[in-house]
Amino acid sequence: MLDKDFLFEKYKEKIHCVKTRNEPFATLKGIVDIKEAPISTIYNEHLEMLKINVVHSIYSRQEKAIEFRLFYVEDNSKSKIYYQSYAKNPITLPGLKKETIYIIFEESLGIIETNCDLLAIDFRIRQGIEQEHLDDRDIYFLHYVSNFENRSFFE
Repeated sequence: MLDKDFLFEKYKEKIHCVKTRNEPFATLKGIVDIKEAPISTIYNEHLEMLKINVVHSIYSRQEKAIEFRLFYVEDNSKSKIYYQSYAKNPITLPGLKKETIYIIFEESLGIIETNCDLLAIDFRIRQGIEQEHLDDRDIYFLHYVSNFENRSFFE
């Protein structure tokens, strides 16, 4: 069983507490430079699977329309750490550019799928956590601090 207070103490110096979670698209663009590509490149079956994942996400809101966008991460100094991580396990989806990091982005909830685990972790950390979830040590808190645990595998 996870000790929530232990996790708080362990990561309190790294926790990014915010009034409201940061705007997802701005967060993404703050981490890496991206170039949009047609979402039609992704197989419909894959998008349907992602839609199911979004609907069942802890961040899901029924009133939100689910729309996906596809981006490629530009290979430059800003994304160097992510391309180094990606190179250790270079996978992609059928039809997408080889040896390139992709992001399938659902902006209304700030949910991403990417072939770079480190990028996904850093994105969720930079989104921040709201004070109420930090105080309650609820499922949102556990989801947030789990990213620090997972990031340690890349250090």
